[in-house]
Amino acid sequence: MDQIFITVKFYSGIEKELKIDDYDMGKGVVYPVKPGIRLRNILKKAGLKKLSRFCYFSDGARISSWKKFYVSSEVSCLRISGGG
Repeated sequence: MDQIFITVKFYSGIEKELKIDDYDMGKGVVYPVKPGIRLRNILKKAGLKKLSRFCYFSDGARISSWKKFYVSSEVSCLRISGGG
């Protein structure tokens, strides 16, 4: 397999910071990548600089930016927020 597809869905206004034109939250942004790539490399390619400011989820679980992908997947990227 030469290529997999990672769909990244940006929330919390992140897509506006990245200046993604015609962003559709339902579809996200699809990145064709080689198997074994780390999430952090995909996010840097997308334009995110300080990766620790965000949290990431895939397959219903929180993941690290160091996660490697070997199959096509969907990732949600959210700004960390708190409150009570």
